[in-house]
Amino acid sequence: MGGVGVNRPGFYIAPPVSDHMVVQRDAPLRVNGRDHPGQEVLVAFRGRQGVAVADERGEWSVSIPAGAAGGPFELLVRGREERVVRDVLVGEVWLASGQSNMQWMLAQCPPSRKDMEQANIPGIRFVTIPQRALPEPSEEIDATWRLMTPETAGECSAVAFFHARRLHEVLNVPVGIVIAAWGGTPAEAWLPSVVKPANKVIETIWADHEQYRGRYDELQELAGTKVHAWELEHMPRDPGNLGVGRGWASADFDDRDWPSMPLPGMWQRYPDMQFNGVVWFRRMVVISEAMRGRDTILELGPVDDYDDTYVNGVRVGGLDRKTHEAYSKPRRYRVPGALLTGSVITLAVRVFDHFGFGGFAGPASEMRLVCEADMDVVAPLAGDWRYQVEHRLPPPPPDLFATRPFLPVGLEPHHRPGHNYNGMIHPLRFTSFRGVIWYQGESNSGRAGTYADLFKGLIQSWREVFSSPELPFLFVQLSNFIGGGDWSVIREAQTKALELPATAMAVTIDVGDPQDIHPADKQPVGERLANLALRHIHGQGVNADFPLVNRMNREANALTITFDHVGSGLQTTDGQSPRAFELCGEDGIYHTADARMEGDSIQLSSACVRTPCGFRYACSANPGVNLINSYGLPAMPETRYL
Repeated sequence: MGGVGVNRPGFYIAPPVSDHMVVQRDAPLRVNGRDHPGQEVLVAFRGRQGVAVADERGEWSVSIPAGAAGGPFELLVRGREERVVRDVLVGEVWLASGQSNMQWMLAQCPPSRKDMEQANIPGIRFVTIPQRALPEPSEEIDATWRLMTPETAGECSAVAFFHARRLHEVLNVPVGIVIAAWGGTPAEAWLPSVVKPANKVIETIWADHEQYRGRYDELQELAGTKVHAWELEHMPRDPGNLGVGRGWASADFDDRDWPSMPLPGMWQRYPDMQFNGVVWFRRMVVISEAMRGRDTILELGPVDDYDDTYVNGVRVGGLDRKTHEAYSKPRRYRVPGALLTGSVITLAVRVFDHFGFGGFAGPASEMRLVCEADMDVVAPLAGDWRYQVEHRLPPPPPDLFATRPFLPVGLEPHHRPGHNYNGMIHPLRFTSFRGVIWYQGESNSGRAGTYADLFKGLIQSWREVFSSPELPFLFVQLSNFIGGGDWSVIREAQTKALELPATAMAVTIDVGDPQDIHPADKQPVGERLANLALRHIHGQGVNADFPLVNRMNREANALTITFDHVGSGLQTTDGQSPRAFELCGEDGIYHTADARMEGDSIQLSSACVRTPCGFRYACSANPGVNLINSYGLPAMPETRYL
């Protein structure tokens, strides 16, 4: 498991081999490492053993059968030194990868608070791969397996947690999750550079990457200068028009006529707040007697993008564009006790969001005031804050942030082709996995036309890397979100990946949050992925498949479509007629369709379409669907033509 630490002297076992690990049952257990050249290394596990001799670089690799599910066992590795890895389980091991909706931790999901508190599950373990974006493939990672307990579960990917818990409950075997996810990353950042291009789209991506390799830092600085100049041009110059000049940081400012907003959260989730720019947030906090006059730590979680934070009118901290990826950094500012002499203090935070979403991005538990000398003295800060807009930036020109077609936001390392694969996936290439669960696609919005070929190429290349031509690859179709732009095209591109063998897609068009790109309820997502695995990999009789059109017929001026996977028949969640269907005629122009449902079929018609030639369903960012099968699973968004 893992890669080989070629740069480390002496005896070395490559991670993620550690106590509490889970290895894939009925598959090779591969252990790699480094020792002195010519040294014989023995690996023993469950009564089986293998021997290797370290080569001229000191590298060695041993592969022995893992055997059936069970444990705990001990893994012995003996070379010039001897190591014993304890509490090893054998069961099902999954790789969980993608961007922020896969990275999103259980602690960041308020609906899952009880699940986290009850997560004392010895048979489930997880390991989180550190986020590293590297220009060349790495042979090392620094990661340790962790038990699933109420104290650790909050740091586990929520989707991965619910996926693992469901598998563990049904299969009654240990389950291990290797989490390698990074928010805001495009699919091309996860492409292996060690695999030949799978198609023309990937070939073009690599050609562009090679052309600009070595100039990324220079281009990033130029792009940042360009963006900064544009922002300064459109920001007010008169201090009287700024919040500080208006007294918004002051403790005695009267903010009673300001509207309120629950935090944490992003302001773009509100229809009248669809802009980038500057927003101020204020809150009065009652201070307990135990906290008064004592130095404290103000924690706000990540603030997207930049902030200036005040306590009773005194600036106590802030991050600006000089901090790399400031939007992802949890804010933690020291507040002198001299500012906490009264029973009530006023907090004011000026937030500048220059791209995407702006606001407070962390879990509620990370917003608090903590006494420095006594960590049990805490004032929670999540909840309603008053807010006021200081300045709205105009919509940026289309080319302001786009430096190259394959870079969605900027030129940061984790956006560059291959960089996330090099640092986070390549070291795992000797690990035996049951399969991959994947949740990504949001960051390829704006270039959705290339996603079908890109995504299929990624799946095929990972299978080559892991030496498993039909490694199961289960992925999440993007959910409903009002700010999703061309997400409907991404969804269609994701559907095309089902043309590959051993793939399955979890439809989530019904469980997103229209106002939040990070839906808080990750349980249905993880469980739908697990049910697909149970049905299609383990042969369990669970209801996992989503309604999908299998044929259509034209009768006069109507189109009748028939579905597979309906159970006892199609239904709607609200008892009304199915919504989000459109018809088109020979002119290719779509019109809203009337839908009449019966059994496993729906008849579509429209007064605007005399001769239907095709239909599309749920073909918008937030389509407001209501069509399900008898098991409660939503119909798959799709487009079909006669």
